[in-house]
Amino acid sequence: MTFSHALATLCFFVKVFPSCLRYPIVLLSLHLMFYNASSQSRQTATEKEIKTPDPLLVGQQIPKDFWVKKHLFYINGDTIRKSLEEYKGELLILDFWSTTCAPCLTHQSDIHAVQVKYPTQFNIVMINSTSTKDDLKRIDLFYQRNKNTYFKNRDFTSIILDSQLQNLFPHIGNPHYAWINKLGYLQIQTFRNLLDLNTGTPFLTKGENNE
Repeated sequence: MTFSHALATLCFFVKVFPSCLRYPIVLLSLHLMFYNASSQSRQTATEKEIKTPDPLLVGQQIPKDFWVKKHLFYINGDTIRKSLEEYKGELLILDFWSTTCAPCLTHQSDIHAVQVKYPTQFNIVMINSTSTKDDLKRIDLFYQRNKNTYFKNRDFTSIILDSQLQNLFPHIGNPHYAWINKLGYLQIQTFRNLLDLNTGTPFLTKGENNE
């Protein structure tokens, strides 16, 4: 029974049987009815709020709402909310990282070198999830200390305080990379950085720039 049904039942009893309110057992029954209905309503609302998306497997298509959900982006010291819709139809690589992950940071120079060589063939979005325990203050301090080291002469952009994408692409430890192809399918997930000119760059075609 929902809360609204319980309320309607109470009004009916009071109107038709006003004398019933003089009996403690009736009052107790009505109280229990309201308590159970209210608890069920709160539980249903809570379940809707905490419902997490099902993890994606390699080969599965990315859900449509993935592209329109808004995330908190940290960009060169400022924050803005926006979606990933601008990357739909293009190769997108999600780069999960944390401020305490050394490989996450040392890989950035390799990734940037590939971006320079293939500027139109892929997009990469860094993601710092809530599981890393990195809050806004820590990320801002990290940026101020490292903007001229790991991100010299380029923007530092990352989704921060993420609680959605970490559930969609579950992993243990960082770095973690999820590749979404142009057709919107999860192509590969790996802890290894595949954007490295020294070891080869899969899924990127030759013919751009000096290739």
